[in-house]
Amino acid sequence: MKRLLFIMMLYASQILWAQNPESKQKFIEVNASAEMEVVPDEVYVSMTLQEYKDGSTKVSIAELEKGMRDVLSSMKIDEKLLSIESSYGYQYQRRKHKDKDFFMSKTYQLKMSDLGKYDELIYQ
Repeated sequence: MKRLLFIMMLYASQILWAQNPESKQKFIEVNASAEMEVVPDEVYVSMTLQEYKDGSTKVSIAELEKGMRDVLSSMKIDEKLLSIESSYGYQYQRRKHKDKDFFMSKTYQLKMSDLGKYDELIYQ
């Protein structure tokens, strides 16, 4: 019994010495983060023009486009920066009064580089 206990203790000491970690090296761990605010160079503005009825007269898309182009030219924005994003039409019908007018809608995309002009455009 003493022999068995001696062998087990010898075996346990061998296992404990085998688990000895390597020499500990000193190290420094650094965690950092940074933020940077960037002012955008280009801003894309989406504008939708939709035909509608003002009383019994229909306001056409051509009139709305002319008004939009007048505003852009008064603000000295080049029309080359304006592009059509989408265009579609619809026919609005009520249950009692069937309206046979066809209404169009166009969505434009304007590329702007001056955010000051954006504020001016919104308030016109």
